[in-house]
Amino acid sequence: MAALADAAGRMAVVAVDHRGNLRAMLAKAAGREISDAELAGFKAGVTRGLSGAATAMLLDPEYGLPAAEQRAAGSGLLLAYEKSGYDNTRPGRRPDLLPHQSVARLRAAGAQGIKILLHFSGLEAAEINDEKCAFIERIGAECRDQEIPFFLEILTYDPQGPTGAAWLRQRPRWIAAAAAEFSHPRYGVDVLKLELPVAAHDCGNGADAAFTRAEALASTREALAPAGPPVVFLSGGASTAEFVAGLELVAEAGVPFAGALCGRAIWQDGIPSYVAAGAAGLERWLAAEGRAHLQAVRACLTRCATGIGR
Repeated sequence: MAALADAAGRMAVVAVDHRGNLRAMLAKAAGREISDAELAGFKAGVTRGLSGAATAMLLDPEYGLPAAEQRAAGSGLLLAYEKSGYDNTRPGRRPDLLPHQSVARLRAAGAQGIKILLHFSGLEAAEINDEKCAFIERIGAECRDQEIPFFLEILTYDPQGPTGAAWLRQRPRWIAAAAAEFSHPRYGVDVLKLELPVAAHDCGNGADAAFTRAEALASTREALAPAGPPVVFLSGGASTAEFVAGLELVAEAGVPFAGALCGRAIWQDGIPSYVAAGAAGLERWLAAEGRAHLQAVRACLTRCATGIGR
């Protein structure tokens, strides 16, 4: 775990393990299909440009191993073990693993931590959730056998599909339920990667706000209280400013957390530069703006995060 954090135990990990959804983002910006080489090239460019300011990079073994070799000295490596997960369309959003990988193989490829993405909902059918729980138990056993940290990323959802303010108000309760479940020692989870229970822009005094500030703070405390392992937060596609505001809300609520493991908040605005001018365009954008996004997150973590084990 120390290889993935700074000297104070804070994790500032840049995630570039996106596959299906990153390809779609690149294709939308380019107005055409994106090749595997272009997808891998984006990951490599982000890694070259940002790993020197990150405590670690999260990549995937499908398109990210060449990028992993271009990390700056001292930047750790997490590798994803699941098939592309954000665009999961399997019934019940059941998870699946990369068929030609194992924890042992990922460790041999240089991984210092293993990441699994799991869609989980307390509103889902009991048999589906039981299957997911057994799945995570198996991954935890693999990680224990290989003596490598296990990072579990949990995305909550409503199987019936409702969104908007009604779902936002329910989500902290389902984050709490998932955190409570997967904090049990039988899963062997070392770090929980969670959604921010309340986004900063969803609270306030306006008519469109899902929470008052007081409700947001209380809901944040309620959602994160059951978490046993250290918690890091994902950005969920928010802008850097929105993500930093969300982290500050967690700190204001008095909840300890270990850091951030985020991707799109850092690099998504560089996609137009990449599709317009390739690796050189991305390099220029990262130097001018991308590193500033990462530094803003790191400055927030210095103020707000408590680090591993606190």
